[in-house]
Amino acid sequence: MASLISKLPIDVQTLLPRSGGYPEVKKLPQPGDMAPALLDENWTSAPHLVAFVRHCGCPFAQAEVESLGRALKAHPNVRIVIVSHSSDEVVKDWFERVGKANFPDEAKDVRLVADPKFELYASWGIGQMGYSGMLNSDMIKSLKELAAQGIKNTETGEGSYRWQNSGGFAVDHGGKVQFSKLASHAGDTVNYEEAVKTVLQN
Repeated sequence: MASLISKLPIDVQTLLPRSGGYPEVKKLPQPGDMAPALLDENWTSAPHLVAFVRHCGCPFAQAEVESLGRALKAHPNVRIVIVSHSSDEVVKDWFERVGKANFPDEAKDVRLVADPKFELYASWGIGQMGYSGMLNSDMIKSLKELAAQGIKNTETGEGSYRWQNSGGFAVDHGGKVQFSKLASHAGDTVNYEEAVKTVLQN
């Protein structure tokens, strides 16, 4: 079966729901909770915005990356972590195409994390969507709004999975989550320019 799937076009592969092999999805961290582990990330180094985005090529993922770029330009002391579920190479190529130009040239506090086994997604409470999350009127409306802004589907990266949900978090200097959002449908994006305000020091 796996060999047959691998022969299908990538866009078709991304639409096939996964029946097994998905990690156990933990409880979504809420404001006030300690942030789950994220590789070797040091939460005390700076306030963080952590974005678990949809598949490489998705216009909603691109919109969130652009929002992250605006948040960083306004608050350059914030560290950005973008988690995607394709391979490291695909994630880097996608970011070069649709994301890098939205960040300051000197921005060094942007980290791309590849999570092809969905382990980090699951540990942060972000699992798969159902049919109603993929196909609904709110998603179609959001898709049209982005298209009017010139943000459309781009090349879909290998390993992409359209049923994977997305979500975003803001983590303060103490490692506590101060903002948490799980997308209610594919087009339910995070406004990181608002999220970052929850971790800014007065």
